[in-house]
Amino acid sequence: MAVQNYISVDWDVSPRIVTVADTETAVTIQDLYDTLRTLESASNGVDNDSIVSGAGKEVLGPGLAVGLTIALLDAKLAFEARPPSTYVQCAVRGGNLTALDVAGDPVPPIKPTAYTQVVVEQASGSTAVETIAALTEQDKLDIADRVLDELIAEHQITGSVGAALASIATIWDRLLSGMVTVGSIGKKLADWALGSDGKVLVSEDAHTSGQTVADMTDKTGMAIGVGGIPSTAFAAGAIDDAALDASAGQTVADEMLGRDLVGGASSTSRNVRNALRALRNKTVITEDTLTIMEEDDQTPAWAASVTRTADTQPVSEVDPT
Repeated sequence: MAVQNYISVDWDVSPRIVTVADTETAVTIQDLYDTLRTLESASNGVDNDSIVSGAGKEVLGPGLAVGLTIALLDAKLAFEARPPSTYVQCAVRGGNLTALDVAGDPVPPIKPTAYTQVVVEQASGSTAVETIAALTEQDKLDIADRVLDELIAEHQITGSVGAALASIATIWDRLLSGMVTVGSIGKKLADWALGSDGKVLVSEDAHTSGQTVADMTDKTGMAIGVGGIPSTAFAAGAIDDAALDASAGQTVADEMLGRDLVGGASSTSRNVRNALRALRNKTVITEDTLTIMEEDDQTPAWAASVTRTADTQPVSEVDPT
């Protein structure tokens, strides 16, 4: 009887997990059976249902006996997970290993763990048959998730998938000016993105042709950012009345009326609009104040002081019709 201290049991889950410590890469059916029987009788296992049953060892002749077959009862065997690096192959030898769930139905006896691959050497008569522990659909999804969560920086072995992915990522840090190999994708991209003068090149077919924005005759739908067209790009008379719609003309006129008489900016005081108001709108002289009205002839626009000359008949009001 061989009881191994590297075998432990988690009794509090279902199925219960029988774990082989990461110091070991193999376990025999006999050691597994002996250890589980011993743990069953220990203080922390005596209150739980039996975890293993076994059959075999019948003598068939001199030096020959039936192989040992054990069944894990509401339990699975797991080799302790390894750290991320390379996979470790583990083995179960010396008999047959099966498992039954809590309802007594057969289930895979191995619980997959990170970076381990378990080979169960099932004995059939005198022939050893190797089978890989079956994976459930959830096991497959878990493995895929772990692969996708791996850091590329930790997988830089020359020729590996990780190194290839890392190389692809560095493409986005390459300067277009360095992509000069004729026929390469990089050269095609550089030719499409930059013209010979370093300006942006626009093309319907980036692989075969291109033209600068200035050469394009149909610019329908294009938008140009602020400062995108220098003043020197406009020829004399390029913008005439046909190029402006009514609203654009009105905006220009309104801005001119609000222009400060000194020039340089718009204002609300000494501007063209207030100067014209004195010629067309109602004006009122009261005592020593001249008031110029807005276009409704009621709201004051601006005012001025009035100096009267003696022995003259003052003008007290001008009200154009």
